[in-house]
Amino acid sequence: MSKPSDSAGSKKRKIDSGKTSTTKKPRTVQKKVEAPTTIVTDDATKAALSVATTFAELNLSEPLQKSLNGQDATILAPIQRQAIPALLTGQDVVAVSDSGRDAMLSFLVPAVAILEKHKFSSRHGTGALVIVPSRETAIEMSKIASELLEGTTHSSGMIMDGANKSTEAEKLERGINLLIATPDRLLAHIKETIGFTFKNTKALCIYDAGAFATLGLEKTLRDILPRLSKKQRLTMVLGTSQSDELNSIAQLACRASALKECTEVSAAIEESKEPQGYVTVDADKRFLLLNSFLKKFQQKKIIVVMSSTASVQYHAEALNRLNTPVSEVHGGQNAKIRAATFARFVKETEGTLIITDEATRSLEMPTVDWVIQYDPPRSIKDFIQRRGAFKGRAVLFVQPSEIAFVEELKKTGIVTEEFDFPKKALINVQKQLEKLVKTVYELHCTAKDGFRSFLQEYNLHPDSQIFDATTLDVTKVAKTFGFDMPPRVDVRTVVEEKVDKAARPYGPAKASEGVRRKA
Repeated sequence: MSKPSDSAGSKKRKIDSGKTSTTKKPRTVQKKVEAPTTIVTDDATKAALSVATTFAELNLSEPLQKSLNGQDATILAPIQRQAIPALLTGQDVVAVSDSGRDAMLSFLVPAVAILEKHKFSSRHGTGALVIVPSRETAIEMSKIASELLEGTTHSSGMIMDGANKSTEAEKLERGINLLIATPDRLLAHIKETIGFTFKNTKALCIYDAGAFATLGLEKTLRDILPRLSKKQRLTMVLGTSQSDELNSIAQLACRASALKECTEVSAAIEESKEPQGYVTVDADKRFLLLNSFLKKFQQKKIIVVMSSTASVQYHAEALNRLNTPVSEVHGGQNAKIRAATFARFVKETEGTLIITDEATRSLEMPTVDWVIQYDPPRSIKDFIQRRGAFKGRAVLFVQPSEIAFVEELKKTGIVTEEFDFPKKALINVQKQLEKLVKTVYELHCTAKDGFRSFLQEYNLHPDSQIFDATTLDVTKVAKTFGFDMPPRVDVRTVVEEKVDKAARPYGPAKASEGVRRKA
């Protein structure tokens, strides 16, 4: 049976005489885009692209070039000089680069060019898909995508955990040409939203590939990829470091016959000669040292990186109540509040921003005077790779039991420098802190959540030889959170696996070993 004609005058479809078709009629009629994915075909233009150093030399459309000019994007960054020409000439790309705006544009620019090439409209559904590991990254990526699509007829949008699912489904059914998505929410819409047209996807980007494994999302990603057609699709897999996770995802997502590897000299490597400062501090003095440090350098611009939202919320509230003004950015905030707070901090010449490590992955960090890594980093390798994302004098808070981490840094060639903050210089606000935590209910709750989060992060740390939960003095840790005695909290001892409820086996659960089931 031949395909129906797209012409307005055709009302019947032709059937070969004498033959009977057994092909089932499709559930919905969607116009498929069959044009090749290669944007540039002639050899002369390909040669010109290979030596391009500016966006103007990429032979982009006028609306796209105008959007880039509006963003002050003129000179191609190293990762862009390698990735964009490769994608425009029909190659898949596996790239290692620092995360941030440059890396995002290295895929988004070719993605928009592909949408233009195929004349995508709302009825075609999604033509370019970016899968990101976190909400913060989705918001930042979506903002850049919207700016690029200004002046075009194409649409962009995002779907992510925590957003209104019904509203997202309505937008997907109307058609989102350039879609940014977190994996759990994307898989849910693929399974449940009938009108979501994703089979026409011509460009796919998996951004910050290593983070999917770190955040326990790799299984979800592996469930999504086989559902996306590889036919006539360009793919870019981007990671912040060369790793087994990156290679594994690239093998699953990319075409081996048309693969280009791009490696940017990481800013972390370029700046490895810059010393990594550290200060050794006991668990019960961490808050006092942080408060004293911020007081001493209150005329400077400082970023404090913490491991969890709960930790950021507690420290921000406690410091502000002790007249040490700070701003905060974390996943518990509304997206508009996060964006406004960060934008305000970028414009200021002094002040302190406390931010989660997760949020720093999607934001372009401004140049500051000090960068404080307050909580233990989740991964030694990731910490080393991400040093270049921060522009400022770095100092790491380590407990005496964590000093082996500094030795690991030295083994990688990073120069370390120990800072000595005299004990007599510490401003002792411990009694004030404990009184506040005891009398202010909201602060008591955030302190308890922060305490639980710290113990949990420590207990589940992948490098337990350095960050060993059995060596922690819990009473001293509690002091940092304003408790004279440790509060009772529930802490996970194993990583919880995400369970697909739709695939849950039926019948009564088996009794745990050594536990008697009630009659």
